[in-house]
Amino acid sequence: MRLKRAGFAVRRRDIIPLVNPELHVNTYSHGMMGMIAAFVAGRRGVTREEAEAWAEDLAPGKAGEYFFSLNRYLFLAVKPDTHAA
Repeated sequence: MRLKRAGFAVRRRDIIPLVNPELHVNTYSHGMMGMIAAFVAGRRGVTREEAEAWAEDLAPGKAGEYFFSLNRYLFLAVKPDTHAA
């Protein structure tokens, strides 16, 4: 692990899940859709029209056809004081 190689000791690891079982304008995933569509357009053969169609396909109103999940990881790491007596 990079933290250990850098001299840190990991004291705690936590996961912070984010789940959007439905798509609404006030959800995290809805806020990310425009950013994702703009990012992928023009990369690896994805056109702007295809990216926009992807976002439109996820539009609210498709009850039971949407699910978004993202795990965020939190680490508490400390670096021992090498100058302590």
